[in-house]
Amino acid sequence: MSATTRRQARDARSTAVNNLLAVVFDDFASVGDIEFEDPEIWESVFAPIARSLKRWEALSHAKQSSVAGVRYLQAVHNELVDAAESAGRKDELPSSLRTRDNPSFGPSGPRYDASWLLDAGDASCGHFEPVDIEDVDDDELYRGRKVSWIGEPGIMLRIDADNVVPMMGNMWGPDHFACVYEYIKNESNPVLSAGPARIYEVGEIDVTETQQAEEEGTLGEDGGMSRPWEDRDVGELYAQMLDGNHRAFAAILAGEPYVWVRVAPNYRNDVADLLE
Repeated sequence: MSATTRRQARDARSTAVNNLLAVVFDDFASVGDIEFEDPEIWESVFAPIARSLKRWEALSHAKQSSVAGVRYLQAVHNELVDAAESAGRKDELPSSLRTRDNPSFGPSGPRYDASWLLDAGDASCGHFEPVDIEDVDDDELYRGRKVSWIGEPGIMLRIDADNVVPMMGNMWGPDHFACVYEYIKNESNPVLSAGPARIYEVGEIDVTETQQAEEEGTLGEDGGMSRPWEDRDVGELYAQMLDGNHRAFAAILAGEPYVWVRVAPNYRNDVADLLE
């Protein structure tokens, strides 16, 4: 799949997701304190929302289009499940919508869970030298939700947080990681240097191999991952960090929905149309 085709596909998915979000928002805004025991109310209000949620669930990659939106939908879904249960109509929902906290309505979490580093680290024992933003040209800054990343124009790529994996065999320093994490959480405008990364496209073989590794209990050992690739990930780009692992995963753990990376030289041609 070419970079142009990937971009067109993502734009189409984004449009579909935004349209669906608008429908669900409008429908749910009209609900208020309605009692769903009334069959007519159920058919006119609840059933359309359930159908919209089912369509959302069917949209692969929807979770990557709007973090705030999917978290809102998760809350909508949970409230509707509770209302349906109270009304004795839970069995009328599609089976996949009968349980609270459906993962289809929220980010699945990072591909690599670095939270163990916080448990093992002590920020007071680590060392991290913040970057002075006054020394950085504005065209070298790439904005995240809170973090600004220092990069090099023309080789930068934005990668979703759950599509970032660490360098194989990376030597983690828990104290240093805790230091970077605390800096991001406590600083009003944290600035980090973007690390270099290899860029790959998730293939069916990646899904098969990582799911097999998870079943065998070797996923973290073999792939530096906490959860495997899924069918819905096929065709998506992911980044394997070559350096800056502590910065990237501290930012992800602190809540950044994506990170900026410097694409390594041998991987730039494949994503040339996407580089910024």
